[in-house]
Amino acid sequence: MKGSDIGADSVGASELVGVTKLLFAECQFEDNVSRAPEDWYDASCAVPGTVAGDRVIVSRSTDFNCYDINGTYTTDGIVHIKGRNDCDHSAALGKTWFSIIVFAK
Repeated sequence: MKGSDIGADSVGASELVGVTKLLFAECQFEDNVSRAPEDWYDASCAVPGTVAGDRVIVSRSTDFNCYDINGTYTTDGIVHIKGRNDCDHSAALGKTWFSIIVFAK
């Protein structure tokens, strides 16, 4: 990759100052439990190199309208994801993919 391949709105060195860790991961999670509206699910994804207290950004790569991601945290080697059924009917999360960025400053 050359400098000309990077867009003007890309992250540069000035945005990365102080970042000591930057990990990218994907995780497949399957949960076929049908949950009532407002009920929660908990997912755990193995991300080697993660330690307790790292910052994390998670998005769901699979579209499913009932379940949102409402919180995340890290422990050694694991990213934990908490979500809730926001629909007005019971539904299962099913099989989904999470895209994960872990970083530390």
